Amino acid sequence: MFRTKLYKPGRKYLQLLAVTTILLCPAPAHAGLNLSVTPVSGGNSIRFGRVDLPAATTQEVRIRINSTEATQYQVFQRVSQPFTNERGEALDHDTIRVSVLTGSNSAGSVELQT
Repeated sequence: MFRTKLYKPGRKYLQLLAVTTILLCPAPAHAGLNLSVTPVSGGNSIRFGRVDLPAATTQEVRIRINSTEATQYQVFQRVSQPFTNERGEALDHDTIRVSVLTGSNSAGSVELQT
């Protein structure tokens, strides 16, 4: 008759096996991106009220991007529908102008294309 001896792995061997398995089978990684656009005056909407021409009314918003990746992002603004007044009449496309405050970006770069 043959006798077989069962091998019982030691505690250090099991720990090494567990660490190796964890290192060789990494969990999937996901990048997180958060974009927020908020009025500097507070609240969550912009209201221009009554504007008499040729007076200019300005509303300032803060755009903030937080990401878990060290890559650059581009933010685009598109007008999907024409702006309208309180009577529902379409306003000229040049009615609203966008500008960038120089030196307002704490990280990265700001570019305004018109």
